[in-house]
Amino acid sequence: MALKICSFNCRGLKGSFTDLAFLAKEFDVICLQETWLMPNELGLLNDVAPGVSGVGISTVDLSAGLLFGRPYGGVAFLWQKSLGYNLHCVYSGYDWCIAVTLTDNNGTTFTIINVYFPCDSYSSADKYLDYLGKIQAFISDIADPFVILGDFNCNPFDLNSHVVSY
Repeated sequence: MALKICSFNCRGLKGSFTDLAFLAKEFDVICLQETWLMPNELGLLNDVAPGVSGVGISTVDLSAGLLFGRPYGGVAFLWQKSLGYNLHCVYSGYDWCIAVTLTDNNGTTFTIINVYFPCDSYSSADKYLDYLGKIQAFISDIADPFVILGDFNCNPFDLNSHVVSY
């Protein structure tokens, strides 16, 4: 069975229900970035479209006390409930990376890794390279085959980029 997978930076899940309902009709699995959800709002991922389930991570730290502004970041997966796979969420330990492993009836597995990286500007080059190292360590524990999708916030064709050469 072939999977149809897409990646979508929704810049806020709550304002993207129309787009996500359309994508849910076209794709089996949707990788989301910048969901902007609070930890107590992650259940909204199950209300995006009929027949769709979701799981995600919020980047908002509620222990910091009073919050200012809107939530930020966040990565998530949406998938068709009718998908003929057993789905297992794999947490990376980072709020910018989440994975799901799909297993079919024959025991064959396939892992999808969803990431949201910082911009590759000069001021965040060290952070970007740190993320690359962490994702490399994370995938060393993932069985083949796998795919990494998401918002890498860089242009691989920009020869002036501070991280593309790495």
